[in-house]
Amino acid sequence: MSTIITRVIIEHYRSVRYLELEPASLCALVGPNNAGKTNILRAVNLILGNGGPLPLTPQDYSDGDTRRPVRVDLLFAAPLCHGQDGSPVMGLRYLSPPVSASGEVPAPRLSCLDEDGKPVPVSPCDHELFMEARSRVPFLLVDARRSFNHGGFEGQWKGLRKLLERLGGIDGEARSLLESEAFVADSDRQDGRTLVPGPGRQSSLLVEALKAVKDADNAGAVIAIEEPEIFLHPHRERFFYRILRDLSMAGNQIIYATHSSNFVDIQYPEDVYLVQRKIGAGTTVRHNFRSTWNSDERFMLLREFDARRNELFFSRGVVLVEGDTERFLYPPFLYSQGIDIDEAEISIIDAGGKGNMPLLVEVLEFFDIPYVAVFDSDMHPRKGRKRTDLLRRLRQQGGPNARLIAASRSPGRLFIFEPNIEGALGFNPEMKDKVVSAVQYVQNGVSLQARHRLMEPVNALLAQIREKELQ
Repeated sequence: MSTIITRVIIEHYRSVRYLELEPASLCALVGPNNAGKTNILRAVNLILGNGGPLPLTPQDYSDGDTRRPVRVDLLFAAPLCHGQDGSPVMGLRYLSPPVSASGEVPAPRLSCLDEDGKPVPVSPCDHELFMEARSRVPFLLVDARRSFNHGGFEGQWKGLRKLLERLGGIDGEARSLLESEAFVADSDRQDGRTLVPGPGRQSSLLVEALKAVKDADNAGAVIAIEEPEIFLHPHRERFFYRILRDLSMAGNQIIYATHSSNFVDIQYPEDVYLVQRKIGAGTTVRHNFRSTWNSDERFMLLREFDARRNELFFSRGVVLVEGDTERFLYPPFLYSQGIDIDEAEISIIDAGGKGNMPLLVEVLEFFDIPYVAVFDSDMHPRKGRKRTDLLRRLRQQGGPNARLIAASRSPGRLFIFEPNIEGALGFNPEMKDKVVSAVQYVQNGVSLQARHRLMEPVNALLAQIREKELQ
């Protein structure tokens, strides 16, 4: 039986006014702080959480408007169970009615849904049917509090052990790990308290426990994690990401909110859900990326893969360049102009070659991330040639230049150096160490003309960022 969630509908809950989401088997929620990523996880937890469907507080109603009900629907890939009349239960609904005049929040109304998302016929056992269907979904939420001191992780730890048991259990060292390290008695303490692992250790134990789920080939669970990167060093982050991806490929569903570029992969933009919070609209999600990339193109990105390129999902704006020369040239140059790219949350992303740039532009365009693409024409420059003529000539020429121009919906985001950036700026690096020559060129001070050429795409990017943030 597949317990994969195929659709989530959230209405009037916290930062969400109305939201529909179709989570993949691996669903990475990314976006700025306070966008509403955690609220999406908590909405799922309202129905599936270990504490059961609990009443809300007035603060859980969107915009403080307690006159409108809060609704969360979850639809699944296969029936969870069947009603008395044999109709399949394909989903679950949590509905919190409007708050009464006395300020008391009523108990939630729980319903089972059919394949169209409509409540199944009500019977005297409707609540029992809901609880039976809910019990068929092995679920765990791990929130950002990786500490027993907050009172939350103890329940999560027990929930994890319960989850493993429902999936068929684990044996050997992993079981001993879970049963012995959650609480460790400290016989030296006079107050009789229990010594427990610190938050960092508990995050490591979480990694090991989910690795045990993967190694045991368990499937069918829905696991939600808030900030899986907390208390993990970069190598451990990358290792944990591979575990989560393997778990999803084995038939589990992993939904997590992250701020780490180690938990997304530019090869798989279809796994990324960009969460934003807009004035007047609340929390929104941008997804449904449908790539036409073939296996060779994905391999190109795999070959060039590192966490730096994944930064584009977290950036306010991106300067996309061909290679290392521009990537190392731009940061010191911009710093000399009073622009700290880290403070401005701007990423200089090298594509690892012009051939990769159209793929990255496709992603930037879809997710509506402000960007400019800086690249070489690789053509002999012609004095007085207009920009429109150059673009037309490059289209006619075909190859990577033509594909890059076709990928961008706005020619104003493309900035071309003829024949290359070195020639356009007027410096001649030694071919054996172009990067060092480029950095030294900037450090020695650039001409007024070169400064204008380098700032032109950056000014265009800053204008895009300002325009988007005013929307």
